[in-house]
Amino acid sequence: MRTQRNTLEAAPVSTATYETLRTGAFVAIKLPKSLSEPQPRRDDPDKMIMHYIVSLRGGVVNIYVHSGDYSLAGRTIHAMVEVKIKTIDGRRFLLVDLHPVDEPVEPTHKLVVLPNTFDQLEHWEVFPTPGMNGFAALIRADEKLVPPESKKATAAPRKVKVEVVRAGGNDEPQVFADPKVRNNPFGALSALVGK
Repeated sequence: MRTQRNTLEAAPVSTATYETLRTGAFVAIKLPKSLSEPQPRRDDPDKMIMHYIVSLRGGVVNIYVHSGDYSLAGRTIHAMVEVKIKTIDGRRFLLVDLHPVDEPVEPTHKLVVLPNTFDQLEHWEVFPTPGMNGFAALIRADEKLVPPESKKATAAPRKVKVEVVRAGGNDEPQVFADPKVRNNPFGALSALVGK
């Protein structure tokens, strides 16, 4: 019986390079309950890291929480933000590192990840997401985020089933958009129709 030698050579290991775009902003941010279990960091196995993603059309933004305390999932934390671009094999990825602080610090910014349908304001610190339809931004902590005009507002009105019923003690019919709200005067349309 003939044995075949494995002639495949080991594939070269890709080396990632990191470029820090911004560091030093402080945020108060609510972490999702879907936070990953703590795992050792690749560059320093003694330190733990957790991970979650924010989806955009075309991909995701990776957000890393530099802590091994899984009880932070679903809670609001105070953290220092570090925004980086990771380049590996010619591909670029936007990474956001959150470094929780021990003592609560007054937030200087809000961290948002938005689709390109939002208009970017001049004073925002914007970090485009390579190859995706969106961006991450640091905005002032006191700034209100206003969503763009909804396409639903310009859509044709929706047709509803109308039921005409007689109200108790009143012979004039009343129009209700939904028969379930018949006994709820606050949920009913108050328009009266002719006899």
